[in-house]
Amino acid sequence: MATLLERYKAVKRRELLERVKASIESADHKGVSAALSKYGSYIGRDAVAVVDFVIRGRMNDSLSHTDAGEALRSLATTYSPTSIEGWFLVESLGQAAGCFGAAAAFGEKGMDALSRSNTPHLAFVGALHTRNLAAATAAYLRGVKPGDEFWLDAGHYLWLWSKGKAGAASWSTESSWRELVEGRDVAIVGPAPTPPRAKKVPLTTLVARVIAPGVVTWPDSDIASGRCDLAYANSKTTKWFVREQKASLLEPFSFLSFRTDSGTALGIKNSRVAFHHKRLLPMPWDRTNMVPLAAWDLLHVPDVAVSISGTTFFASQTAYTANDVRFDAERNQNTDQSGSTGIVLERCVSFSHHNIGGHLNLMANLAEAGVLSFDQDGARVVALSYADYMAEIDQFYGLPRV
Repeated sequence: MATLLERYKAVKRRELLERVKASIESADHKGVSAALSKYGSYIGRDAVAVVDFVIRGRMNDSLSHTDAGEALRSLATTYSPTSIEGWFLVESLGQAAGCFGAAAAFGEKGMDALSRSNTPHLAFVGALHTRNLAAATAAYLRGVKPGDEFWLDAGHYLWLWSKGKAGAASWSTESSWRELVEGRDVAIVGPAPTPPRAKKVPLTTLVARVIAPGVVTWPDSDIASGRCDLAYANSKTTKWFVREQKASLLEPFSFLSFRTDSGTALGIKNSRVAFHHKRLLPMPWDRTNMVPLAAWDLLHVPDVAVSISGTTFFASQTAYTANDVRFDAERNQNTDQSGSTGIVLERCVSFSHHNIGGHLNLMANLAEAGVLSFDQDGARVVALSYADYMAEIDQFYGLPRV
């Protein structure tokens, strides 16, 4: 159990990220510097100077993407954080500035440090994100504790990843959910365009999608004939539907699965709390992405064949089809097909909050094991290395400051 001091430090690290990123989105250069100065002890004085220079330079475009990346790469060669978290803090801040390729050097060193930890649960997370099945198995055997929430997740992931040779499966006990899903083919249809000539989802296959304000129906011409049986939503989406008195739009779905218990708390019918993978991400401040959450949730039901289409983990210029563009309730406007409302570095900040590289690692291991299948575009992306993936995100989002 974390000590009071450890919990205090965790809160302050999160505050550092939240305040810097909020300042980026509000174009507040002074706010960036003030937040880095206030919380600088968590990344170190040298890192503060470089990160401040990079973020403010990219905010007003006075610093080229190439020069910003070189500054971060140079720092990575000499950086010596006081804790493993320092690596991930600097990576996240570098990503918020749109320097994904350069920031990957910090993330990779952080994941390597986790994998070499003497603490089994940290070593397991490190092995998972360095895609090392043998090391993950060894860490699991050293640290597994019956009934512990982290080790239940770790054991189930390892069981899937190893094709049942290691770990321990932890299945859902929800009777009505299992009755519908068990033994079925389920197609998760993401919001991105699907490849040309992609095969239609058979009518016997259940369809899962992520819903959002403005996105609860789909054209009959799409890959799944406009169907959605299993809807997934985050708590912000749920609250919007209730606040705007549009909860009736959610009635057609067989099940509504949420990251938290917000659906139940707000009285949404057929709602349930999905299994989430947050404990398997490198740091406690990492937020969950919904398509990987849906995959992880469905894989807690036996004998389910999960396929994923319309998802490239944002490694494409078009993250959303014209039908799937979101309505941003906080800014009271629709996004474009990149997911942006037009704020400089908006998507870069969002990606840094959600640790998109961590989600790629989680899905890549399961895809390699044959537990998940992807369409042609998705399969290409999950086969990329962490560094190559981040380089692609740079080209689509970091370089143009989306």
